[in-house]
Amino acid sequence: MYTGRYLGPPENPEGEENANLPAKAGNLKEKLLLIYGTIDSSVV
Repeated sequence: MYTGRYLGPPENPEGEENANLPAKAGNLKEKLLLIYGTIDSSVV
C-alpha cells in the first residue's frame, strides 16, 4: 500500500523495481538494523 500510494499504479515497472527491497538485499555491505513498529498512522 505504501509504495503504491507514492509510486503510482503497478504499471510502472521502474518504480516497482526500485521499491523491491528484497532484490537489493544481496548488495548490503554491512549489517542491517531492522526496526519494526505498529504505531504509525500514515502507514495502512
